[in-house]
Amino acid sequence: RSAATDTVGMVNIGKPVENFKILAINQFSSTRKRMSVLCQLEDGRCMLFVKGADNVMFDLAAGGQQASLDKLHEQLSTYARSGLRTLVMGYRYIDDAQCEEW
Repeated sequence: RSAATDTVGMVNIGKPVENFKILAINQFSSTRKRMSVLCQLEDGRCMLFVKGADNVMFDLAAGGQQASLDKLHEQLSTYARSGLRTLVMGYRYIDDAQCEEW
């Protein structure tokens, strides 16, 4: 992350670095049990990244993903039995009107 430009770069192996402009941050709170970062991509689209407690994130997940959610729940349970703490991360694209509201 560059403090001077308020951008962050994401590296995907074998792909060019993608730069995101940070538009807004909702800090973690114990009430929400999650943190959100609103970014603007190089192509102008807005994307919302969220990380948080698994029970909260499962409730926010888009429909039609039950098989993936079941597999993720299994993996998280395995980690928990080993004494590990976990966070779940998700994202979605935000339309221009929603992005302006932020």
